[in-house]
Amino acid sequence: MTRPIAVSLLFVLTLTGNLVAQPGDSLPQQLKNAKDQVSAVNAIFKQPPQYKQIPKTRSGYWGLGNFEEAAFIKDGIVVAVHSTSWFAAPPAPMRSPNYDPVVWIRNMNNRFDSVARSNADARFACTLVAPGALRKINADRGYIFNKNPNPTTPYRSVYSRAKLLFLQKDDLGLVLLAYYYRPKDEKKVLKEIRKQWGIITFKDDKRFYRDQAGIIGLKTIYLGKFAYANTPEERRNDSLLFEKRKQQLQKAGPEH
Repeated sequence: MTRPIAVSLLFVLTLTGNLVAQPGDSLPQQLKNAKDQVSAVNAIFKQPPQYKQIPKTRSGYWGLGNFEEAAFIKDGIVVAVHSTSWFAAPPAPMRSPNYDPVVWIRNMNNRFDSVARSNADARFACTLVAPGALRKINADRGYIFNKNPNPTTPYRSVYSRAKLLFLQKDDLGLVLLAYYYRPKDEKKVLKEIRKQWGIITFKDDKRFYRDQAGIIGLKTIYLGKFAYANTPEERRNDSLLFEKRKQQLQKAGPEH
């Protein structure tokens, strides 16, 4: 099952290799994993044509020790669908007294841009996805950049290059597609990304429902254009918890 990953952890982009295959992998299961992951951020995954299942591996790719849950291969190019991050409100007991949901969601949305630029390999361009291409898949923001494995430990002991495609739905989360390849396939992988455009498509914003994100927890409070997904009871309980938090801090004094 896909586990939620805190935004701050998702962006620990540390590439490693020497991975151990897990038993019981199958193409139907990999496809289901990919579809389940992206559905949590209101997106649809379509299997890239002619790509075959590649065994899952125990992966330290993001420095998180999580599993590579959906990876496919064709002609020496691997595409992997990675977990999404959440831009929901922080839990009420963790908010500062001056918490402002408008500022929070704006900062989380904008963090996407700075993280993509800061993690791009300096030898390659960090490129914004064109607005027209984003509109075709109903995404709000997109970047493509290189983040290459350590040359002494290639991904799966084979692939020494990786192109990352970030596709963001503002106020909700993002999908990350990682394309692994050999240096000789630089032009081929760019062609593949263009050919595959649309394997991730975000649904209309009003088609997001809380039950799509049951893994996150019932206390999750969505913000911005997805605030409608919170029930009146959830909003009321969240307000009460936050008010209790502020009162506790006031009683504790300024040193807290």
